[in-house]
Amino acid sequence: MNKQKEFEILVKSLALAHHHFSLNQIIHEEVGGKLYQDHKVFWDVVQLGLEQSYLLGLAKFFERPRELDDTISVYYFFDFGHNDLIHRLKKIRNKMISHHDKKVTEASFLEELRMSSDDVKLLFKLATEAVEKLKTDFGYVWQDHVTTGFEVDKEILKLQLKQLINRVSPGSL
Repeated sequence: MNKQKEFEILVKSLALAHHHFSLNQIIHEEVGGKLYQDHKVFWDVVQLGLEQSYLLGLAKFFERPRELDDTISVYYFFDFGHNDLIHRLKKIRNKMISHHDKKVTEASFLEELRMSSDDVKLLFKLATEAVEKLKTDFGYVWQDHVTTGFEVDKEILKLQLKQLINRVSPGSL
């Protein structure tokens, strides 16, 4: 596979992770009260799935392959800084999402791995900045500035969720 196609796969995977993060945020902002209480199991399952998905997608973006193999990674091309935050993200991926490590039963371990919404936003910012800086090197053409495109997509998701909820449960929002 050529580098341009590999980079495109990486960017599309990052975009999907950002969609999941944005939708999760929107649900937290827009869905509440009776609508949430009447369908609590549904909303909790959706939000947990979105959370796991965006954390996994972000972790894949920042992944450092164990060896120079066929893994698609920007790790070799860019120094992100924020190593502690990236390390926590990888631990979440490895110990909580991909595998069920016994340490997840320890409150101190969970507290050590805690990530705020601001931490996740920073990771997406670092990732999109890396894409912006590297895209011309890989001949990748994005119709819009990556960061701007992500924000536009978030607004589209917000509008579509509102339309869906109003169609299913008029007057809920």
